[in-house]
Amino acid sequence: MADDPDRRTRTAEAAMQLAPAKAVTIEDCLGPTVQISLSWASAPYATDLSRHHSGADVIFAHDTELALRTAAALLNTTANGHDTLSEPPALESFFASRRDSGLRAGTPDELREVVDLRSRLGEVWRASDTKTKVGLVNALLSSTNLEPQLTNHDGGGWHLHAASGKAPVAQRMRAELALALADLIRANGADRLRLCEAPGCDAVLVDLSRNRSRRYCDTGNCGNRQHVAAYRARRATRLSLL
Repeated sequence: MADDPDRRTRTAEAAMQLAPAKAVTIEDCLGPTVQISLSWASAPYATDLSRHHSGADVIFAHDTELALRTAAALLNTTANGHDTLSEPPALESFFASRRDSGLRAGTPDELREVVDLRSRLGEVWRASDTKTKVGLVNALLSSTNLEPQLTNHDGGGWHLHAASGKAPVAQRMRAELALALADLIRANGADRLRLCEAPGCDAVLVDLSRNRSRRYCDTGNCGNRQHVAAYRARRATRLSLL
């Protein structure tokens, strides 16, 4: 059957009417002096074509992809004027939903460390060119205490933790997200760090699709809303021509 974009959009519109929008639940290592140089473009990394749990082809190792998604989720805790990490218990919920490991203190200081990381990630995401992103990621790498460890827990297969499981969770998160961003950039993927294109939304996304086609965030129904709006505009144009 031929692909019908209007039919797909009508289906999306019906789904939106049946249920309210639901936010998505927040759910090789080179040592402490690791830095990205601008020779990254030829690095033969990120060629794993295994299947992600969602069924889509992926181009990064699972741990790198998970860290990139976590970085986007952390940034989106302050999307669209709503800060959902304003208190330590909210941070604990964020960690728990991701099944994150590392020592947790549940203190205001721990929250401040994560909020600082969130701010620095935002600078990386919103930097206008790759060279600026590289400088910001190198600075982030320099601020970490890297202790790379291969591990195989929870049936996830062998993967890399950038810091020891005994490290405070905020420090471990900083190290793992910094390394994931370095992997992304050296695989010529800096442009995969994007802002949601839906009008009125300032959330971010990491485009891990093979053809770099993703445009909308996971914080709500931005994609569906835009498809519905496009369908209604096409329908109105057709009716105006009758």
